Amino acid sequence: MAMVGKAETSVFPAEVERSLVSHFFDRNDGIFVEVGAFDPVFQSQTYHLEISGWQGVLIEPEPSQADHLRKSRRGMVFEVACVAPDAAGRVVRLWSRRGLSTLRFREKQAEGGTVVDVASATLDQVLGEAGFDHVDFVSIDVEGSEPDVLRGFDFARWRPQLILIDDRERFGETSRLMARNRYKLVRRTGHNGWFVPKDSGFPVGLTGRLQLMWTYGPGRLLRRTRSRLSERSATP
Repeated sequence: MAMVGKAETSVFPAEVERSLVSHFFDRNDGIFVEVGAFDPVFQSQTYHLEISGWQGVLIEPEPSQADHLRKSRRGMVFEVACVAPDAAGRVVRLWSRRGLSTLRFREKQAEGGTVVDVASATLDQVLGEAGFDHVDFVSIDVEGSEPDVLRGFDFARWRPQLILIDDRERFGETSRLMARNRYKLVRRTGHNGWFVPKDSGFPVGLTGRLQLMWTYGPGRLLRRTRSRLSERSATP
């Protein structure tokens, strides 16, 4: 893991995320896991690592997208939805429409998209089947089911150096789970919170800490208010 003094900036736009992840690891080999991989290249959190020499696991429950991943990527593709342990092994319903898919939807939403039944498993079960003995990087973007994925992940066993998590929904629940498993928030890129082990020594300066406090405090409330006002104005 590359470190350069105290990081004075901790909040970055999505456009620089790939370069920051590459700099964080500063290596051409490693093991990645992308939960909610969806597209092989567009907005992929792991494509740039794979082409540099990494190997890993791509998890995507939407059948057509999983097939696209198999044809376009070298990583192992698992066509399942990652869920909490108490739901593992069940057939679950997945809603999708125009590049968005989620297990968390209302029946009214289903009218505007497609609903399919998909298999489910915990993240631990997938990693066990993949056969890796460790994981360096985990990315989770599953439209609100992030805490459920984390409940099926053995932090002590895998202990990745970096976990990126989409922070737009249920982030309070997610951050509490991460804290209980001794991970700390150190950065945000686009919609993703960066978590590293508490003992990693990742540098965060005073400015960076203040940025994170604003982003996940007043800034978060402001973004939610704007989103709700936009939804209301769009409703006929």
